[in-house]
Amino acid sequence: MYGSDETSTLRQAIRDGNLVELRRIIQRRKLSVRAPNFENGWPLLFYAISASQNEVVRYLMDHGHEADGISRDFEGNTALIIAAQYKNEEAFQIYVERHPTVISLANNKGQTAIMVAVSKDLVEIVSMLLDEGDDANSADSEGSTLLHHASAWGQADMLHLLLNRGAAQSMNVTNKKGWKAIDYSYTSETRDYLMECERAMSSSKPLPPPPIRVAQPAPVIPLPSSTNTGASSVLSLSHLRSRTATEEGSLRDFFSGTLTKERSRAGTEERLSTANHDTTKEEPNSRKNANLRILFSAQ
Repeated sequence: MYGSDETSTLRQAIRDGNLVELRRIIQRRKLSVRAPNFENGWPLLFYAISASQNEVVRYLMDHGHEADGISRDFEGNTALIIAAQYKNEEAFQIYVERHPTVISLANNKGQTAIMVAVSKDLVEIVSMLLDEGDDANSADSEGSTLLHHASAWGQADMLHLLLNRGAAQSMNVTNKKGWKAIDYSYTSETRDYLMECERAMSSSKPLPPPPIRVAQPAPVIPLPSSTNTGASSVLSLSHLRSRTATEEGSLRDFFSGTLTKERSRAGTEERLSTANHDTTKEEPNSRKNANLRILFSAQ
């Protein structure tokens, strides 16, 4: 077992992208290149991926990081899931070229890399995974499909890709709460686009192009702590701002946990928490000014 000072120094060298210091510590102290954090299960590779230090990613991979098996943290996340979570597409490509079988591995919540990639709007990564044989109609342990995830985040480009790649049969799939993908539309625009797609498919016409989106700031994702392991369940979602009454009524979330709404007139910032909620089914539009609906119960 490694001392906390040793692993802390290693992790800092990784965050700084200091390969010279990283090599020096590992060689001098004869440490494993995994050197996992025993509080959250994160090996060094996950820290390199989350910090987008991809030269460090290559170094660790070249020096046998996965030689003894596929790395997972205490939440069952693989390196591909972490790469998708932190939107590190380069690290995703580096890893999948060496370990393509990891594509199908799910974490403890039943989420695979493609599900996380959909939620992060990584269109090129999702397209590549579909090319590799991933299922466009796959669902997680709560029965929510990729369309549920894309709809919940209002990702029209992703919806267009998935529907063009065989996810049409997921349009009418209900999850364990009895909800369809359209019921979790992030905004009224998302709902309208899904309805247009449904009409086009029923008439055997090409899908309409996705609407042009206004760029939104990316969510700030903190690194895991001793009480928050693996891919963080607390995200600062600065892109979820105050909506019109219609939009608020259709805003949904799909993560495992509670999405609490902290509202103000100037804007809002939502955070995922781990509190349990009763999420029994109700009519999708029964409360136009409703706070956020919960797609997944806390695990």
